Amino acid sequence: MFQLYQKLKSKKASFSYLGVFNDNLTDQIIQLSEHYLENSNDLSKINRRVSFLIAECFQNVVRHGSSEEKNNQVLTEKNPEKKAADFYQINVLNNGVVMTSCNLIPNSIVKDLKEKIDSINSLGPDELKKLYKDVLSKTGFSSKGGAGLGLIEMARKSGTQLQFSIYPFDEEYSHFFLSLEISADKEKKAKGSGLDVVNELYNKMQEGNKLMVYIGEFSEDVVVPLTEMIQQNFNASEKNKSRDKKILVTLIEILQNISVHGIKVENAADGIFSISKQNENFEIEAGNIISEQNYITLSNSFSRIDKMEVEEITPLYRKWLDTPEVTSGLGLLEIMRNSGKKYSYDFKKLPDGNYFFDIKVVI
Repeated sequence: MFQLYQKLKSKKASFSYLGVFNDNLTDQIIQLSEHYLENSNDLSKINRRVSFLIAECFQNVVRHGSSEEKNNQVLTEKNPEKKAADFYQINVLNNGVVMTSCNLIPNSIVKDLKEKIDSINSLGPDELKKLYKDVLSKTGFSSKGGAGLGLIEMARKSGTQLQFSIYPFDEEYSHFFLSLEISADKEKKAKGSGLDVVNELYNKMQEGNKLMVYIGEFSEDVVVPLTEMIQQNFNASEKNKSRDKKILVTLIEILQNISVHGIKVENAADGIFSISKQNENFEIEAGNIISEQNYITLSNSFSRIDKMEVEEITPLYRKWLDTPEVTSGLGLLEIMRNSGKKYSYDFKKLPDGNYFFDIKVVI
């Protein structure tokens, strides 16, 4: 987790998602991005454009995913060693926003899609406006113009060329990565890490069955949409209701711990977290930088909990809950209680004397 934190910490925020895609998710991503854009003098001017492009990007993923003859489940049954989940990422930088989507496309349309994007990228603003009207009136591009309209609008609203890469999946399908760079300042272009880097993260998330990776701050405005997105990935059955509640409570406790105890550094992320699905269990992992004093407090708390049996945790939790003098440690006990002590943690000392605290919980 520390290595991933090091890679992503230069961004104001970074959110990567491999879970269930639907219209509700669009609203939650917009809510997440607005928190960062509206609270920044430099970025507030691109807020409306970014919201539009988030919706368009998601429509692109949903449109392709729902129209394919074979969905991802069929593909993974055919190719057990491969995975084909759709993907979305948004990075908030100091001077703009970079968003990337990925979905499967039939190899039969790869050539046509490349030609469309190359054509769009060769045009200026006025030419793009004319092409949009032509496609709308069905005098431009092909009769399969739905995706064409979306691509043209993305180019118009972002104000930059569409960045894309296509990676073969099997003999019938390929992964199509599309990236948009939206700059707050025309003189200082917002630049992404490159699609090869995004593809590397995508593959690592696939390998680890990760639904979500987020780095940034953990205020209430951020925690609410994050937890709502996670809820959409639960199997809505009666037998899982108790487990799902434990997951949400544990997640909120962990994220609040980052918000309260993490060291705040200007223009740097407060912390990082990911959630993975491993068979019937969910695995939550989070990390953040803490002071030496918080390290001493936390390590002492863990030393005590490490020695306890599972059946001892709930009585102690209830006792502390009824003791007004106890002001810390309850959240940690709640996490251990919900997980049945299926947890691991680590403290990494940093050159400046602070510590990177990493915790992993299985529910």
